[in-house]
Formats: sequence, structure tokens, C-alpha cells
Amino acid sequence: MTDDRTDPAAKAIAPAKARRAPGRHRARGLTRELVKKPALRRLLGDLLVRRPLRPAAERSDVVIACYPGLPYHRHMLWKAVLHAGMRLEPYRGDKGRTPAIGLFWADRVAMPDNRVGPTPPRSWWRGALNGRTGQDSKRTVEAVFASVFGYPLAIDPTTHCGPAVAKSDRDNGAHDGRVIDCPIAEADPGLAYEAVIDNRADEATVVDYRVPVIGGEIPFVYVKRRPLSDRFANANAEVALTEPDAVFSRDEQAGLAEVCRRLALDLGVELDVLRDRTDGRIYVVDANPNAWGPPRPIAAADAVRAVRLYASALVRLAERKSARAPEGVGGAVVDTP
Repeated sequence: MTDDRTDPAAKAIAPAKARRAPGRHRARGLTRELVKKPALRRLLGDLLVRRPLRPAAERSDVVIACYPGLPYHRHMLWKAVLHAGMRLEPYRGDKGRTPAIGLFWADRVAMPDNRVGPTPPRSWWRGALNGRTGQDSKRTVEAVFASVFGYPLAIDPTTHCGPAVAKSDRDNGAHDGRVIDCPIAEADPGLAYEAVIDNRADEATVVDYRVPVIGGEIPFVYVKRRPLSDRFANANAEVALTEPDAVFSRDEQAGLAEVCRRLALDLGVELDVLRDRTDGRIYVVDANPNAWGPPRPIAAADAVRAVRLYASALVRLAERKSARAPEGVGGAVVDTP
């Protein structure tokens, strides 16, 4: 067992533990979800029917050892793993087991009684996907975005003149953004303040791009439309699937991958990206490290296609990790320094 006072891995875990608010809901059981959610029932049924016909590019028997949490059926990663034939399991620290890819997964909702296994050794963290992840606050994302793209999203609300967006800095998935008038007398330390991005498709509709990034690869993009009046909500009027080249230049795609690299988010992350119709630039407004999906409402065929594309990218990532990490330590494959 490592010492929490000196181990950088323990420092990375601490914010994840703190983010889980007291009384947060447990993961609803899969059986109950299948009864209540016909779209999920249809998606999983379609995937299971297609499994015997999967091409080799969508198949893998890799084990992913997760710590401290575990993806479950609401996560897009869980569905891709199911389709590919991989296996997700909690990191247990067992030696002599089949080598697995390590994955730092902060969301512990699916863990029984919030139990966490033994702390992985330093060697596990060096090779684990997301293993270098630290802060994923809005202000951290803002700073990384500005350093990669060369222009800012964040504003100083005490000097900025005009409208701005205020939203929770640390509460991922709060969807509590609101437009305020600036300047204000004093900034709230619990909020992030950003420029208002004009992502309107027309006078009544806004367009968001949800971008999965898997080991630096963008396999597809969700195009999400919602009413301007509900621009900060999580209720979409329409969700469509498109190719990355249809909405982003190659330089923009490289920039989005670099944002994830600098945030040390290798797998499970999806970026929220807006394009301003005035200056034509894109802005990363959030990074969702443990993304659910596919988002609703989406056509059944697009949902299946999204999972298959995600699974293919995941298989390629697993192959790259396995090729770079021939040695297994503590039940997880690790990179050589």
C-alpha cells in the first residue's frame, strides 16, 4: 500500500473522491433501465444481434482494470466494451493474472457501497489510461484550451464589459450556465466565467458539437441542436452523427486531441465544442471525463453506428497500448519509462 502523503497517484484520486457529493444516486440496475428505457433496450438488442458478425477491427478480448470506479451501462465506454468483447473489472492488485490495460475512472457510482480496491502502485499509474489526470475543472479546461488554440474563452468578470457566461467551476454535468451582465464587483471563486459564444444555427436554435476523443483519435462527432432559450440545458431537440472532417478542419481536430492530451484524458472523455458564427473559431467549453451516451434523441441506426465506431477506436487504442507495454505489473499492463 502506498503512502497518500507522498504518492502522486493518491493526490490524483483525492479530488475525484471529493467531487462525489453526499447522497449521490447509485447506478440504476441494468434490468430496471432496460424496462424503463426502450431506446437502451433496442440499442443493446441491436448490438447483441450484430456481435457474431463483427469485423475483426471491432473485436478484442482485452481486460480493462479500472480504479477507483467502474464504467456502467450509462457510459458510452461500457457499450463499446460490450460490443468489442472486452471486459471491465475493478483493479484488485492481483499478481499473476492475465495482463490488462489500466484505466483511472473517477466515477464510483457503480461500485457497491462505494468500496474501492487497493491503491495501485506507481508503476500502474505510469501506464494507466487517464493515469496522469488531475483537475478537470472548467477553469483548467479554459487554460488548456487557450494554451493549445492561442485565444481565450475565459474572461475576467470584474473588467469585462457586456454579457458573459457564469457556471459552476467544479460541478461537472451541472448544466447551470447562465448569462450575466459584466462587469461585476467581485468574482465568485466557485464559478467559471466565459465569453458568450454565438453558436446559433438560426435565430431560435443553437448547435453544440459533442466530440469523443479516444487515445487522441476522433472517430465521429455528435451534432446536437436545442432551442436558444435552453442553450445551457441537457435536453436536445435533435442529435445527429457526422464525420469529424464535416465539421472541423484537420488543424482543429489536432487541437482538440492536444487538449485531451494535456488534460491527460485518454479514454471516456467527450469534449463540448462550440463554433462562433461571428469569428468562425471553435471553443472547448467543457471536458466530460466519464461521458454517458449516446445522447438523446438520436436515431437508432446512428446510435449503433456510434458504438461501433467507438469500439473500433477503442480496439486500436488497446492494440497500441499492448504493443508499447509488454510487461504486466499488479494486474495491469504498464508502459516502459
